[in-house]
Amino acid sequence: MRTATFICFVILQNILFVASSYAQKSELRKANILFESGNYNMAITAFNNYGKTNKKPRLLVKRGISFLLTNQPDSCIRDMKMAEKLKSEDNNLYKYIAQAYMYKDDYIQAAQYYKIFLNTLPRGTDEWQHTVNQIKKCGFARNGKYYPQIAFVENIGNKVNTKNDEFYPKQSPNTLSRYYFSSARQGSIGGKINKNGDPDPVKGRYTADIYYTELTDGNWSTVQPLGENINSANNEWLQGFNTDGKIMYYIREPVDGNAYLNTDTFSLKNNLLSDTKPVRTLPFNPENGDQYLHYFNDSLILFSAKKDGGMGGYDLYYAMSQNGNWSLPVNMGPEINSPFDEIHPYVTKDGNTLYFSSDRNESFGGFDVFSSTFTNGRWSDPQNAGNPINSSGNDIHFQISTDGTMALFASDRITSLGGFDIYVCYFKDQLTNQFDIVDIPQFTKKIQDPSSSTEYSPESTKPIVSKKQLIIRSISFTDDAEILNTSHISYLKRLAESIVIYPKTKIIVQSHTNATGKPDMELFLSLKRAESVADQLAKSGIKKENIVIQGLGANYPMLQLFNGSEYNRAAEKTNKHIDIRVIPEDEALLDIQYEWPVVPDNQIDSRWKVFQAAYTDTLSFRVKIAETSQMLKNEVIVSDNNVFIEQYPLSNQYLYTTGNFATWHEAFLYKSKLISHNIFGADIIPYLNGIRMTNEDIYLYQDKYPELALYLKNKQ
Repeated sequence: MRTATFICFVILQNILFVASSYAQKSELRKANILFESGNYNMAITAFNNYGKTNKKPRLLVKRGISFLLTNQPDSCIRDMKMAEKLKSEDNNLYKYIAQAYMYKDDYIQAAQYYKIFLNTLPRGTDEWQHTVNQIKKCGFARNGKYYPQIAFVENIGNKVNTKNDEFYPKQSPNTLSRYYFSSARQGSIGGKINKNGDPDPVKGRYTADIYYTELTDGNWSTVQPLGENINSANNEWLQGFNTDGKIMYYIREPVDGNAYLNTDTFSLKNNLLSDTKPVRTLPFNPENGDQYLHYFNDSLILFSAKKDGGMGGYDLYYAMSQNGNWSLPVNMGPEINSPFDEIHPYVTKDGNTLYFSSDRNESFGGFDVFSSTFTNGRWSDPQNAGNPINSSGNDIHFQISTDGTMALFASDRITSLGGFDIYVCYFKDQLTNQFDIVDIPQFTKKIQDPSSSTEYSPESTKPIVSKKQLIIRSISFTDDAEILNTSHISYLKRLAESIVIYPKTKIIVQSHTNATGKPDMELFLSLKRAESVADQLAKSGIKKENIVIQGLGANYPMLQLFNGSEYNRAAEKTNKHIDIRVIPEDEALLDIQYEWPVVPDNQIDSRWKVFQAAYTDTLSFRVKIAETSQMLKNEVIVSDNNVFIEQYPLSNQYLYTTGNFATWHEAFLYKSKLISHNIFGADIIPYLNGIRMTNEDIYLYQDKYPELALYLKNKQ
């Protein structure tokens, strides 16, 4: 009897073990399916139910990613560090730890783990460069607390937001208390759709519909969906409204197909929609990847796109309508665009302030909101909107209210209920530029060229390919501490971002000062100032081998020191500046405009004019005085006011030269004079566009410049 009982007990134990084992395998299978389909909250529950997750590095990494993507950074860090202790071979865990610390605003720890991850990557790959950029963002974000806080920000709450995504908030043009937005939430008409476009409650994700809510007495009303005339089993991404608010623009995107722009005319009183139709008249094509349409008015649209001839990544473009015909898109240029992505433009009603999001290095993590103001015929350097508008997450879809007191935007920051939520930003100072309404903003007049106007037609397939416009200004300073202040560093970074995509472009950094001391010291210190700017450009991505630095001391002043017999005090400030000259690899690619300090013609120093002439496709000859590893002191430096110092890439030597001679013979005579004064290292060097020519260049250009042939003949 006892034997039979024991046998039954063993059989029961085996049955329970098999059942438990099967249940565990089923839970693991479920966890993996939910993880792969992006249902991270449910995946976490399944990983927790599987008893061996804490012992398997691969599963810990997956659960950690799920925690990261559901705004639980501490749990993510815990799982990733457990996986590391268990000898995980997945080096990506360092990246996820870094991202989690970033979400916690712990940028020091984030940078440390990004550096660990960087050391596991092949140098020069896209992921390597992305990680370098993240490290730079950590450095920027550490100083973010010093940015002025222009607003208060809060999540608009669970009456509107859900654990799914809410984005594209837009204020109704006619009912100002009403706000429309898109959301991929439970209850969407499409339900959960998988990648093949089929209903799938397990692997599928909710499609996006368009909803609206109203703000009354400070409270948000219950969210209401628009009708089935507009919402469908596809994704509907709200874009905006036309001028009178009677037409809504939205993108309809099937899960498994191409997106296209749609419009609906409707009654704001009862939301009865009708006349749904695709748009073929705008030069905005979602099927080609165009995104984030901003309908400024019936004559102007802005959007984000990737096009040939752009700055890199997504750029901001605008197009204008005249007599019912739309122009081809115009790139907003290097003042706004960069090698990074610029998306979701919004222009204030006066047409003078542009808001957009970008993932450039001067951000707190992902995409940040930036602004730029159009004044004196140019866009200002884009400024990060700072905390609390920006966060370590992605901050996008920034839209200012009609009265300028607030803005709505979408963010997936750590305080969101899940995914992207809609946040409200209350400005400390009302934005009055919403009240001065214009039809045609000034910035469109700057770039328009009536002689080359081209109309858009639906059959147009080629975008405008034009020169990239590069506006370069001087860095003025009073003392050395101002040279690399926050504003100048920001400018240099933006300039570097615009140039770095042309890898063979040369840069000359030139430093000028006032005659206040010994000429030899003035020259040397000016070279060191130029060197600091060159180092900043190199940190921002420019190859060091493409940068030449020049110290000119006080030998080439822009402004005359005396007006007749009267000392010109303005020269004390004007003549202290650092200039950057760009020598493009192909002049067809860059339209370079220099904005030097404005000086009255009758006060410009003649030496400055001669100096400028050497950089206008001109051959000149300079005479080498010496090439040294330290500061040079001799009588020529004191007596000759044409001397400057140069340092060429990857060289430890300082090259001292003098003169801007148009002919070889003039240079030869001056060389002979120096030798007679015991300057035995004197030699003649040809320059083209202000840069010392290589031997290869000299032979290449000798037919174009006969003086080079004479130089070669006498050189031999």
